[in-house]
Amino acid sequence: MARTPLEVYRGIISILIDDHVTSRMSLITDKFSDIQFAGDKMSSHLSRFMMLICRLVSYLRSQSNADSTSLTASVDTLDYFSSTSRWWMMTREQPGFIIRPPSYDPRESIREASTVRFSGPTLSRIDSAAERIHSFLSEHDICERGNCERLRDEILSSWALLSAFSCHGHGRSVTEEADFEIAYDTMRILLFYTPTDDFLSLGALRQVCRSPVLPRIASVTLSPGFERKLESSRAAVLESTKTPTVRGRSLRSIRMVLTNSFRLLVQLRSAMAGIDRVEADEYESMMAEAMSVLESAGIKTEMFGDDRLVEQCLVRLPRESSTVERLDLLGQRIESLVAESQGREFLLHNPRLVPRLVSLILFLAIGTTDAGRIGDTDIKRALVLLGNMFRQYNAQAGGLHIN
Repeated sequence: MARTPLEVYRGIISILIDDHVTSRMSLITDKFSDIQFAGDKMSSHLSRFMMLICRLVSYLRSQSNADSTSLTASVDTLDYFSSTSRWWMMTREQPGFIIRPPSYDPRESIREASTVRFSGPTLSRIDSAAERIHSFLSEHDICERGNCERLRDEILSSWALLSAFSCHGHGRSVTEEADFEIAYDTMRILLFYTPTDDFLSLGALRQVCRSPVLPRIASVTLSPGFERKLESSRAAVLESTKTPTVRGRSLRSIRMVLTNSFRLLVQLRSAMAGIDRVEADEYESMMAEAMSVLESAGIKTEMFGDDRLVEQCLVRLPRESSTVERLDLLGQRIESLVAESQGREFLLHNPRLVPRLVSLILFLAIGTTDAGRIGDTDIKRALVLLGNMFRQYNAQAGGLHIN
């Protein structure tokens, strides 16, 4: 087990949540205050679930107080379970979120979940499990100021919500014991196994795809002369011979991981400088700008002076079908979020944007690890790095757009 129950429960209870965070949370949950669910208002169950995840993420981030980052993670975790199909395939061996395009509208899914009826056996399992949690907390003296009851209620509401989402996702209207088992196991995975970056990556991805900088980036033109210099660069030669051949929507992003990343970074730096077109004579200066962004993200750019080091980096690119399939789903999720934020027409007019974003995510993943071939945890880390990068430029563009 990655984290022990006792340390996690104590850590969660120690987190303070101020009125600002609570009020922002209420803006979301109050929309469902007119719905009854599992013996209480749906808004109350949602608040408890979000409060639990918010405090969990704060604890995992070694915070003493919940902040907007942890709140965002709780919102996006709720969105994940209410809008994504087959989340119940999470296991202790693979405890990360499978980022995929939404299967349902999350608000509609929550309303439909409220119509799910709980069978007697399901209610009995929930009640007995809640009592066991309460006894465990009591035995270990985690009960000051009603903490024991509060944490038990938050976990109970989380079980109820996930049981209903599971039941609805399987096309049923009455819960079965299997729904509770899924909910119970999923909560244990979230609490004790899911990496911190998985929670943070959901919000980071939404932040990037809703960024006010994206239209500026897309409007920057790279001149034919600039493109010729990039396509004849050593980086382009290496990626053309050393990147793997794979099948799937991510083929272009993987095969052009270096040049696509540089294109996007040059567009990003140009957009923030108010430059609409990058000419050939600006190639060296703009590539230096792109290198500085990579340096700030933790990539050692001196490797570009040694072909062998670049090749070692490219060897880490995914070849396994399972990782490539997840990358394909990630690309589809990016498309859906960008379309939601900017409109379908924006994507139609800027078809290269999403592949370049995926390439940069891959490059951040392979460039910030010395391990072997990258996997899901590396991609999640890269998403968090990309979110941090865009946060800086979002602020310069006039404000944060997270939720």
